[in-house]
Amino acid sequence: GPSRGCTVRPGGAMEADGRGEYRKLQPKSFPPRAQRETAEGRYWNEFEKAALVPQLGGVTHVEFYPLAPYHVAISASTRVLLYDCNTCRVKRQFTRFKDKAYSGTFRGDGKLMCAGGETGIVQLFDTESRSLLRQFKGHTKPVRAVRYTQNYQRIISGGDDAVVRLWDVPTGEQVVDFAQHSDYIRSIASSPVSENLWCTGSYDHTAKLWDSRTGSCQITLDHKAPVEGIQFFPTGSMAVTVGGYSIRIWDLLAGGKLVHEISNHQKTVTSVCVAAEAGPASSSSSRILTGSLDSHVRVFEVGTYTMTHMSKFPGAILSLGLSPDNKTLVAGMANGLLSIRRRKKVTEAKDAAGSGGGIATANKYKPRKKLTADTYRYFVRGQSEKAAEGDIKISAQHRRHIAPYDKLLRKFCYGEALDAALETTRPQIVSSVLDELSMRGGLRIALQGRSSETLSPLLHFVCKYIQDPRYTPLMIKMSNLLLDLYSGMIGVSSAVDSSFGILHGKIKEELKYQEHLMSLQGMVEPILYGSIRAVPESIEK
Repeated sequence: GPSRGCTVRPGGAMEADGRGEYRKLQPKSFPPRAQRETAEGRYWNEFEKAALVPQLGGVTHVEFYPLAPYHVAISASTRVLLYDCNTCRVKRQFTRFKDKAYSGTFRGDGKLMCAGGETGIVQLFDTESRSLLRQFKGHTKPVRAVRYTQNYQRIISGGDDAVVRLWDVPTGEQVVDFAQHSDYIRSIASSPVSENLWCTGSYDHTAKLWDSRTGSCQITLDHKAPVEGIQFFPTGSMAVTVGGYSIRIWDLLAGGKLVHEISNHQKTVTSVCVAAEAGPASSSSSRILTGSLDSHVRVFEVGTYTMTHMSKFPGAILSLGLSPDNKTLVAGMANGLLSIRRRKKVTEAKDAAGSGGGIATANKYKPRKKLTADTYRYFVRGQSEKAAEGDIKISAQHRRHIAPYDKLLRKFCYGEALDAALETTRPQIVSSVLDELSMRGGLRIALQGRSSETLSPLLHFVCKYIQDPRYTPLMIKMSNLLLDLYSGMIGVSSAVDSSFGILHGKIKEELKYQEHLMSLQGMVEPILYGSIRAVPESIEK
């Protein structure tokens, strides 16, 4: 075999670099397939993925405490739980429910909390002592949505009996009821500017704007799908409804005119949140956040109504909330998981410095400490200085770091080098090692003589990347070699049989796609040819 320091191929891993040293293998690099990250993407990606908190049932509602530090209340199973978003631990539990609890909602000052339930009773609790203060009875079926009015003196409730009821908190009596919906009521939104206005969303495909002064419906919005959620904009002049696959924005001052419709989700949209000042500092417009059964949260910019970001969650989303300071994103899922994401503390410090705060300004001009022998910087001083013209430069001899697969390639241990590359789980490195082995004529040597334990990771890699256009030619070559070498092992190891079965399915699926594409190409080409022939000669000239 070749000895150390000799040349196997031009530019190869065994080529000498002038000092007789091994030249490291350069992993493949491909042009990026994704778009460059924008300021909007960086902002939402700064929400760290906190630990998922399991619940006893699906999390049907999320509500933030109105005052700092903005704890979050969730409604799940037969409880309403108050979580500390910093520690992801329960601070309080409200368990005075005989069946499922729904729509735990705080009063504006945070001192009281009300919630509906499967029994049809609306209950009012003291937030600190957790004592039950009031029970509002009148609904005949489960109460799914509860909200306070803008003046905190009244509570609005709606549920499966399709009746909206307005309750007076001090007396505990019902003020008025509205029975103009014809199906379940699933959402209620209280106007941020008027104590007399609120909206309800129903499965009868409509959302209605109510006025307690007239005791009737003022505007009916036709969503054309069961309405799962509704929210007012901060100004109170517009509203957004979600349900089915669509998100609809309405102008209430124009009599309920449809402003825009968005259909980006692949399954039913279940929740919506309007954030007044979310997004990067370069953009001052509000954001609409929506959650869906397709396990995605999508962010839309108000004004252009274009999607600016999308996040994947580990379950179908039932509820969604963003804290008033826009630093905590909470999502409740149908599989009983609660996701709490906080913006990174480093970003918070940068935001404080960028906003011109007093502390950041003071630290900016803090004098540097004098260098003495008790600091690390004292011993590395001058190393960053640039050499002047005419100075003699002496390059430092740094110890070269060689990856494990490079060390094994240098020793001509081809099989072990391939195993070391597979352990990195990076396809660029594995494909580079395979190319290097192929150029050396050692690819078959690296593949042969493997047991089922060492063959399975290799088959898994081939199955995973054989449909990736960047690696398909190399994976086809690998597949042919593996079939030649290990066709006799089929029926001996269940793991190998399963991997070969998956590989067969992947190749069959890819061939099917190619047939469809060729069929489509055959249909499109005559159309394009006919359109070219139909171009007038004057235009061609």
